[in-house]
Amino acid sequence: MEDADGLVEWAAGEPGPAVGGRVRAYTGYREDTPSPVHRLETPTGALTVILSFGDGFRAQADTAAGQLSAYTSFVAGIHDRPSPTAHDGRQLGIQITLDPPAAFTLLGVPLHELGNRVVELADLVGDDAECWAGQLADIARWPERFAVLDGLLADRMARGPVPSPALEWAWRTMSVAGGDVRVAALAHGAASTHRSRARPRGPLRSPAASSEQILRHGRSDRSISFKTPTARRTYSSGMSTTAQRIVTILVYADIAAAHDFLVETFGFESGGVHRNDQGEVMHGEVTLAGEVIWLHRVSPDYGLRGVADLGAATGMLNIFVDDVDAHHARSLAAGARIVFPPTDQPYGQREYGVSDPEDRLWSFATRT
Repeated sequence: MEDADGLVEWAAGEPGPAVGGRVRAYTGYREDTPSPVHRLETPTGALTVILSFGDGFRAQADTAAGQLSAYTSFVAGIHDRPSPTAHDGRQLGIQITLDPPAAFTLLGVPLHELGNRVVELADLVGDDAECWAGQLADIARWPERFAVLDGLLADRMARGPVPSPALEWAWRTMSVAGGDVRVAALAHGAASTHRSRARPRGPLRSPAASSEQILRHGRSDRSISFKTPTARRTYSSGMSTTAQRIVTILVYADIAAAHDFLVETFGFESGGVHRNDQGEVMHGEVTLAGEVIWLHRVSPDYGLRGVADLGAATGMLNIFVDDVDAHHARSLAAGARIVFPPTDQPYGQREYGVSDPEDRLWSFATRT
């Protein structure tokens, strides 16, 4: 998408059979903005490899570092807290998302050495870092880049170390449980593999507790931008951190239709719909009262399913407007399905309920 704020392009890639089940995802990206970009990257429960096609990037070498260091291609280990990043306005490259066992095989180092750290990719894979980036930069289209990347990663991983069955089991167990599993249970399960009854050691040794905490609090595949006044966010574990923005992400099977409905029926402002090289919609945005909502595609790999697919909703948005009756009339005229009409509630607001085309419930209200 190109507008007054510059050019932003995202392309999602599915790792091929050669690395399937080991590499989680590819994301091609391109940014060309008139001013520097600052972000607060959130923990994801995965390791990230950035293959840059030449542009610089700044990040904290570790969470204790007070200033940002310069990188080109790099690896970001599992973090248990947000991390600030920045670039000068231009970025082009590929992000590779790896689960810890695959990262251990690809990078060949115990992953506790990368916890809460950012490391130059060349320091881990040598000349392959520059070779990979050069080969991929010379290819014009994202699908062909992803296909070549499959082969490059598969070749290196075939020569890399193999995690023990105990550690593979521990990570799968943590992922399935969303991190809600005790370390003692992991140790007991690992012992059942007949490898060892001692505390698991090796590639997952140090990040395990951090990964457990991150998985418990959920995963995020986008970052928080520095744009709004500082807010305090506190997690149930007692860990607190300062955030600059909270972005709502809603999952839709048909992002384009959802975007058009929210704009035309509810009066949101369009933030654009972004497509990959095949014309498939990968991302959409709408805004209202200065707040942005990202429209995310259904993604089985991350357990992201739409409301219609689930047959139930686990939450809803309540949006305050100046005149709830006028807003209701607009929705009704547009043909939206009204769940309940404007009603005076005992908790001090007049509200109505309406569903979107994929059966997500919305509430609009005016305080009384």
